[in-house]
Amino acid sequence: VDVLRADVLPTPAIAYLTGALGADLGVMISASHNPMPDNGIKFFAKGGHKLDDAVEDAIEARLGESWNL
Repeated sequence: VDVLRADVLPTPAIAYLTGALGADLGVMISASHNPMPDNGIKFFAKGGHKLDDAVEDAIEARLGESWNL
């Protein structure tokens, strides 16, 4: 897996870079001055597009699982 850390950028820049660099996936870890539930992780599909709803649902379904690393 090759990872490019893009540093601090606005969310649309990650979508753009995902497409412009031909990446298979883009990930934005966001924080907010608002309450903690407003923080999150955003995923971008190849081309910088939104993930399919089914893929998002599958990711969300696994968030509560334990990970043995």
